[in-house]
Amino acid sequence: MSDRKNVASAIPDGSLAGAGSVLVAGTSKDVLRGVPTGLLDRAANDGDGVVAVTTDLEPRTLVDRIERRVSGIARDDVAVVDARPQGEAVRANPRPLHWRVRSPMDLTGTSQAVHECLSTLFDRGVSTRHVVFDSLSRLVLGGDVETVARFTHQLLVLGDAPDALGVYPMYTNTTDESDLAQLAHLFGGRVDVRRRGGRRELRCRGITDTPQEWTAVESTMPDRIGDVRVR
Repeated sequence: MSDRKNVASAIPDGSLAGAGSVLVAGTSKDVLRGVPTGLLDRAANDGDGVVAVTTDLEPRTLVDRIERRVSGIARDDVAVVDARPQGEAVRANPRPLHWRVRSPMDLTGTSQAVHECLSTLFDRGVSTRHVVFDSLSRLVLGGDVETVARFTHQLLVLGDAPDALGVYPMYTNTTDESDLAQLAHLFGGRVDVRRRGGRRELRCRGITDTPQEWTAVESTMPDRIGDVRVR
């Protein structure tokens, strides 16, 4: 079963329309694999765009993943903010729809790049622009949670628009419960993911018409970004 069908079994069509933003929490990248892109697929329509922020995965791989897994999103409508460690590299736009910042902890540079991505897509005629961040956990590990919360709030405000969805994974094996709780209240909804008996289960909170109990979904084939693999 594909990631698209996995998430669809727990997230009814149209239920994400009013969520605005979703925190996706699970113990590891492997457990969350495919869920962020599955959520985007439930929210995206033909002609929509995506701004994807990566602190780990190679941008081309990320774009490939989104293109493959999110129906209705064309490759030319995926903008990437490359926040992997860049040493002394300056903020730049080396290729169309590809922004680069110095490091994952360059929060000011990242928020500016996200703003530029959203604006560029809008100027290209893309009115509905979703945002996906590969993992907030890396930011919490590298700094204090209050700063990360302010940064996350800023990104949520930037991406706030009718029908747009923001998806932000966190790994509970590297983020303590108090930090997770401090960030969770910023989001319109939450999807928890766990593995039980060789299968994964999802539980939704704050998302209309979704089951509040754990719902089993089929396990997925390996692939990543928290997961935003991109077509």
